[in-house]
Amino acid sequence: MTTRIVCCAVLLCAATSRAEEPGDLPLQRIVLFNSGLGFHEHEQQVDGSVELQLTFDQEDINDLLKSLVVQDLGGGTVSNVNYPSYWPLSKQLRSFTVDLTPQPTLAELLHQVRGERVILGDGTISGTILGVELKPQIIGQQVVNREVLNLLTDQGLRGIPLDSVETIALANEALDAELREALTLLTANRSADKKTVRFSFSGSGQRAVRIGYIRETPIWKTSYRVVLAEDKPSLLQGWAIVENTSEWDWQEVVLTLASGRPVTFQMDLYRPLMAERQTVPPCVPPLLASRVYSPDLADLDMNYPLERFGAGGTAPGLPPSPVNGPSGRGGGMGGLAFGGGMGGKGGGMGGFGGGMGGMAGMAGPEDGQGAGGAAKAPFDPTQGVVAQASAEEIAEQFVYRIDQPVSLARRRSALIPIVDQDIETEKLSIFTAGEDEEHPMLAFRMKNTTGFPLTGGPITVFDAGAYAGDARITFLRAGESRLISFAQDVDLNVRSTQDEQTKSVEEAGVELGIVNISYDVRRAHRYRVQSKSDSLRTLVLEQPRDVAWKLADDQTPSETTDSHYRFEVKVPAGKTVETVIVEQQTQHEQLNLMTIDDEALKRLAHRTDLPANVLAVVNQVRQLRVSIAELESALKLEQQLLADIGAEQARIRGNMSTLGKDSELFKRYVEKLTAQEDKFDAARDKLVQLRTDLATKRWQLAQLFSSSDKAAPATDGAGAEDPFGENARSG
Repeated sequence: MTTRIVCCAVLLCAATSRAEEPGDLPLQRIVLFNSGLGFHEHEQQVDGSVELQLTFDQEDINDLLKSLVVQDLGGGTVSNVNYPSYWPLSKQLRSFTVDLTPQPTLAELLHQVRGERVILGDGTISGTILGVELKPQIIGQQVVNREVLNLLTDQGLRGIPLDSVETIALANEALDAELREALTLLTANRSADKKTVRFSFSGSGQRAVRIGYIRETPIWKTSYRVVLAEDKPSLLQGWAIVENTSEWDWQEVVLTLASGRPVTFQMDLYRPLMAERQTVPPCVPPLLASRVYSPDLADLDMNYPLERFGAGGTAPGLPPSPVNGPSGRGGGMGGLAFGGGMGGKGGGMGGFGGGMGGMAGMAGPEDGQGAGGAAKAPFDPTQGVVAQASAEEIAEQFVYRIDQPVSLARRRSALIPIVDQDIETEKLSIFTAGEDEEHPMLAFRMKNTTGFPLTGGPITVFDAGAYAGDARITFLRAGESRLISFAQDVDLNVRSTQDEQTKSVEEAGVELGIVNISYDVRRAHRYRVQSKSDSLRTLVLEQPRDVAWKLADDQTPSETTDSHYRFEVKVPAGKTVETVIVEQQTQHEQLNLMTIDDEALKRLAHRTDLPANVLAVVNQVRQLRVSIAELESALKLEQQLLADIGAEQARIRGNMSTLGKDSELFKRYVEKLTAQEDKFDAARDKLVQLRTDLATKRWQLAQLFSSSDKAAPATDGAGAEDPFGENARSG
């Protein structure tokens, strides 16, 4: 048997749907998703060609249009699926001759039918409506505007106050019928939020037909009960909370609950979508103007002085030159514009025809979507679900199939048991550092031994036959374990402290004058647990994870989460135990031996936690820096001595220039100048030596900061700058 299926992407979706005739298309299957959607499937036995219908809320039409699937299982075809088009009431009312959209008064209504013949009261007065006017009338001490109907009667014009008229009948029967039709439309609009979709099936013989669609439904929820036991497996009960918010009852419906989160969205497919088109003004050829032609020049008086008018001029009384006349150009250009416009219209019509051809091709029978087309695959959205166990993974989703058909009245909710079996649990307590202050939480470790995943939801815990507390659980896969806390454990008291950090050198070295030191920094978290229980207790300590720290190498947690380390501690009855959790981190320090100050360098040289090779380099640097400082100080003193000698020699030479060479004072100056020269030579030689020694020390220091060898500077002072040489003494 050949099965044909039609996917109607332009038809209708339903939320809170209700069949006008419940026997038309009974609801057979429902798949509820915890993303707020439900797939509804109707099935009915038909005989021959039939038309079935379902009624949906207008707000659900868009979901139907993008999800509806229709199937004829007996070799028949889906010949037609139709539904009311979207047409706002305001637009429908404006389509009538009498517009009832603004809720017109009687005077406004009569104004709309001006020119129509009306019959007033018992028929003694009739005429054609001219209009309604307001006439002031004095009533008591007030002026009141009174509405007056002006008619053209057989006797002439007549004004009749509207408040004195009891009935007004339209003589135009067609107009009267149209007005009544508009009022009927207003009445029908009160139920316009319901739309009836009709499904036409063509075929012969008895067969089954199906209709399926996605509709918005409440999210189905789960809640659990756990009955803890000591010497036997605990009991887990799971209940699904489902709600029937539709307008019809569920009668023996096959219900499936899916825990997946499919991508879903809304799209307005019901409202007509009009494309914005460019408004182009029509091409109107300009009118031809009458022309006046100039006479032949031979007929003119040749003695007339034409040169008086100049180039381009026009003689008085003569018509404009046809060369410069606008009418001639206008006519020619108008003809060209008109021809081009017609050509443009022709091209546009051709494009429209091509577009329609493309649409027809898309909907052609070769795609297998129209009547008589070969279907690519039979439609069976629940295949594989009904035949599976009560819980199974299907298409990246996990589903619970309710084994017994479900009956649920409209606007009612129900609790449906989905889990009822033994489960593996272990009672314990949990203390989370930074959250729990003194007492841990009573908890249990639950392993999902049901064989299928459990969706998230609340858990009510019973212990020793009594209510023990509430808890929550997130999605739990089969075989996975989870800690679940439900109350405070007052039998255990936990005090937590943190020791001061310890710091030790882990590694040290010198490279290019930089001392690199790595420290092993540790901090200890101490937990003192006191038990008042009369039995052995298991406590899980949750230590927060810090990205800057890691557990010490000798620390092994029982579990590690994305936010905590977990350590299990056994606490004997009535005893106190202490647990220490140690964390460590590596810190780095760099010291530049070139820029470090002398006091810091001295402290570094006296450290006992550094390796001997590092201390040796530090001491070498320190000694060299002390030697360089001493040489620089001595160099400054010698430079100052040379400067003083130079100043004294300049003073003596200045005095000698004013004395005679045979005078005693001149001779004394010569002796003194000779002695000063000897001192100057000695100081200059010492200065050169100091500079050589300083350069050597600096080179030695640089060697410690470089991995490459450098040539030592010259030791004889050759080439050294001498600011106090011969040039300094000259003059």
